[in-house]
Amino acid sequence: MAENADPILALKTTFLRQQVRVLSQPLRPSERWKKGSDLPEEDVGIAVKRANDIVRRHNNSVYDGIAIRNLATQIDRLYWQSTNPEDPLYDEDVDAVSRQGDDLTRDDNIAKLSSMVQGEAGVSEDLQLQIQSLQELQLRRAELQKKLSSYRHLQSLMEPFKDPQNSIQPNLVTRDGPLADELAKSKALGIRVAGRLAGLEELDGRGDDEDDDLMMEEDEKLAAVLGSS
Repeated sequence: MAENADPILALKTTFLRQQVRVLSQPLRPSERWKKGSDLPEEDVGIAVKRANDIVRRHNNSVYDGIAIRNLATQIDRLYWQSTNPEDPLYDEDVDAVSRQGDDLTRDDNIAKLSSMVQGEAGVSEDLQLQIQSLQELQLRRAELQKKLSSYRHLQSLMEPFKDPQNSIQPNLVTRDGPLADELAKSKALGIRVAGRLAGLEELDGRGDDEDDDLMMEEDEKLAAVLGSS
C-alpha cells in the first residue's frame, strides 16, 4: 500500500528487482566455448549447475524483498536530501547543471545552456547556432510579454466601456437622468440660500434706519432741554 502511494519509490523498487533478475540468470557456456574446450561436457554441466546454485542462494539471501525495499528507500531519501539547500549533502552546483529533459522554454534553463557553451571547449558549431537562436527567441518572447502586459493594462482601462449603459450613461447629464435630478436639487437649494441671504440683508437695513431715527429723537430731546435752560 505504501509503495503504491509513492510512485517514484515504486519505480526505483521495480528497477532494482529487474537488475536482481538479470544477476540471477543462470550461467550457460557459449557454443563457441564448448567447441573450443577439451573439458568433458558432463563435468562442465556439473560445475555450471553448482555455480548457478551458489549465485541463486546468494541473491535470495542478499537481494530479498525487504532489502530491495530498504535500498530503494535510501536512494529516494538521498536524492531528495541532495536537492534540499538545508541539508549538508546539498550540492550548490546542482541547479546550474543542464539535464536531459529540461524544459527549454524556461529562462533559467536557457541560461544554463549559455553558461555551458561558454565554459566548455569543442562545442559544435551547430549546437552554438541552436543556443544562439534559442537566446534570440527568449529576447523576443520577453519583448512580447512586455507588450502583452501593456495591452492588458489598456484593456483594464477600457473595461468600463464594455457596458456603457450601466457604467457611463448614469454619469452623463441627460433628461430624467440621475445627474439631472441632482443638479435640479442643487439649483433649488442655491435659490433658497440666495433668498435667505437677501432677507437677512433687508432686515439688517431696516434695523440701521430704526437706530438712526431713535438717535435723532434723543438728540432733539437733549437740544430742547438745553434750550429751555
